[in-house]
Amino acid sequence: MIYYFTNVSGKVEITGENYIKVAEGKASTATIENFSGNWTLAHNFQIGYGENSTANICWRGGTLSFSKNGKVLYIGSGKNSSAKVEIYGGNWSTKGNMHIASGESSSAELLLDGGVINSSGNFYIGNNSGASGAMIVKSGTFSVAASKDIYIGRNQNASGDLTV
Repeated sequence: MIYYFTNVSGKVEITGENYIKVAEGKASTATIENFSGNWTLAHNFQIGYGENSTANICWRGGTLSFSKNGKVLYIGSGKNSSAKVEIYGGNWSTKGNMHIASGESSSAELLLDGGVINSSGNFYIGNNSGASGAMIVKSGTFSVAASKDIYIGRNQNASGDLTV
């Protein structure tokens, strides 16, 4: 299955206990493009969730925020999944951990080329066996809460790159 979602300037608000899972089905492909809409989520957001799935997000502006503490942003969380997120503007703010390539043998890339990412939890790049993650900060602001950790290539055969 192939899914495509474009949000030009609308508001996306999920208040229940439901996860948002992009590319959830096995071998599915999903693309989200956000121009200036604001997203408020009450639960975890998983991008590239299904086994062998592919997910792409192009974020050009607007906000992505979590309304509850402890909720997690996963990019490339399914086994053998791949995910690519490009942020060119706007503000992403998490109240929990952020994972890039957390699925077994997954690959994920996050490009920050404008805008802001604030993580109030731990930050992981390549967090599972065989996972490969990369984050590139060309411009914009990236911050992790002072009492939290950044993990790069955390588990067996995992790898991660952080380029600033």
